[in-house]
Amino acid sequence: MIVISVVELRDNLFDYIDKIIQGETIRIQHNQKEIAQLVPLPETDWRNNMKIRPELLVSPDDIIRPIEDVWDGYI
Repeated sequence: MIVISVVELRDNLFDYIDKIIQGETIRIQHNQKEIAQLVPLPETDWRNNMKIRPELLVSPDDIIRPIEDVWDGYI
């Protein structure tokens, strides 16, 4: 865990954001008193947040079966 002042954070914000991305926790002090904490967000898998499950409306065999008559009017 890193403890820094508000001024230090202001002057080097992007450096500290990079540290947060790498997993560091940063506590911020103002007048020698800790006032805030910056922590990285937990990584989530988007698949766990899906509300609707995809569903095939045709059989898997129909998906890979070649379409015979698509080019009949063009050839």
